Amino acid sequence: MSVIVDETVLLRYLLDDDPYQSPRAAELIATGEVRIYPEIITRTVVTLRDVYDVPRPEIARAMTALLDDVLVNEPTVCALAIRIFGRMQMDFTDCLLVARTAIYGDDIKSFGKPIIQGVADYQAARGGDGTGGHGARDDGSSEGDRGGRGDGSSTAARGGRPGSTDRTIDRLRAAGNRRR
Repeated sequence: MSVIVDETVLLRYLLDDDPYQSPRAAELIATGEVRIYPEIITRTVVTLRDVYDVPRPEIARAMTALLDDVLVNEPTVCALAIRIFGRMQMDFTDCLLVARTAIYGDDIKSFGKPIIQGVADYQAARGGDGTGGHGARDDGSSEGDRGGRGDGSSTAARGGRPGSTDRTIDRLRAAGNRRR
């Protein structure tokens, strides 16, 4: 049985900024039973960016490391969306849409230009059509899993945070302290 957590648990785990809640979050995640959904990842990413002023590349590193420690719905989509977010100036929700387009070949229909430009920017950064053959058009349109290593273990369950995750948490904590 999995346990669904919200962004408050993930933030305490990633930022390690609360003497009571952060260890509890780490213990919970260490069970290997924590499940998160793309919308929780979105809320976590937005909070790190908007409240804690964490740079996009740092958020991408932290969220990528987190995917090793939790169960994730659509892990491939989430991993790609996180990579896109770290490299592009797009909202995370749009990154999820672009990732789904690239992976599933779904169409994106939008009355707003930002997502179309985001798809075009993503395609250009990949050196081609990263949307599985579907492209963006000027008319406003464009043509449960386990996250982690795949061996059933999580970084937290394997003995805690690895050094790279600790460094990422230290950078997130420093960014959060600058904000306060």
